[in-house]
Amino acid sequence: VCERIGHLQRTFYADGMWDTAPKAAEDINDTAYSNMELKPHTDCTYLSKAPGLQFFNCVAQSSSGGMTWIVDGFSVAAAMKASHPRTFQFFCSTSRTRVVG
Repeated sequence: VCERIGHLQRTFYADGMWDTAPKAAEDINDTAYSNMELKPHTDCTYLSKAPGLQFFNCVAQSSSGGMTWIVDGFSVAAAMKASHPRTFQFFCSTSRTRVVG
């Protein structure tokens, strides 16, 4: 399905699709494989080309934990523009240098 929408990006995690199937406790090396709550964050912003879209597929739900927050960045930007227009303008007009190490 994802390939019908766009190009799958190769990363050091996988060739396009990152498998987050459950792992044994001793093999967990990332919160994606756990039932820990994921607070708002951005994925893969350290890559030279961060993903534009991400698709999630829940194979098996945890009986407890695992809450994930999803944030609508466009809604956040619209609210900031309405309530803090100078701050919004600052973020729209300020360039930052990307440091890739």
